[in-house]
Amino acid sequence: MGWRPHTLLSDITSIMKELETSLLGTILKAEMNDGCNALLNEAKESGINADFFTAHDTRSMWEAMCKLDSKGVILGTMSLFTDMSKGQHGLDANSVWATHDKGLSELHFKGLTDDMVESHRTRNLSRLSVRIR
Repeated sequence: MGWRPHTLLSDITSIMKELETSLLGTILKAEMNDGCNALLNEAKESGINADFFTAHDTRSMWEAMCKLDSKGVILGTMSLFTDMSKGQHGLDANSVWATHDKGLSELHFKGLTDDMVESHRTRNLSRLSVRIR
């Protein structure tokens, strides 16, 4: 039994989805004192944008969070749930609660943002090396 690229790809996809969900959940768990907006902006300042998200649902949730923040809405689980309930993002609004539950403490936030930036950089380098070959 040899190496199977489709298995490796599904493992990487699963790991990325878990990382993305953990980051979004951690931001949502910081609801006290407008902490969600602060962590979202910190993530943006570290360079994270929609292109960093590989899964459709996490990318859509990130975009919805950024849209609410740009409108001056105090970001939180309820405001995101309400926005996503309108159906504009093509996602089940209940996924907001599941994402919130997968969030870690704010102590892990820096590590999550660093991992997102590094994984994005690695994916881009990998794509570049494939093109060069």
